[in-house]
Amino acid sequence: MELQFIDLEQSGDKLIARGKYVMNNKQDEIIDIGKFMAIYKKEKNAWRLQTDMFNTIMETRSPIEVPDYLTLPKN
Repeated sequence: MELQFIDLEQSGDKLIARGKYVMNNKQDEIIDIGKFMAIYKKEKNAWRLQTDMFNTIMETRSPIEVPDYLTLPKN
């Protein structure tokens, strides 16, 4: 996975990183492209990942059918 940092913001012992990512398979084919955000906390002079979030920008299709009870009623 290749990360491209677009924005870093630090406040005290917190660091927020935002950017883009590209994920390739073993054949070096692109399998995902998207955005990410990660929050780090400084502990003992080292930045440790607290949480992260990745969001694809590629079109996805669900492999399963949506159950009737989850669909919206038609007017």
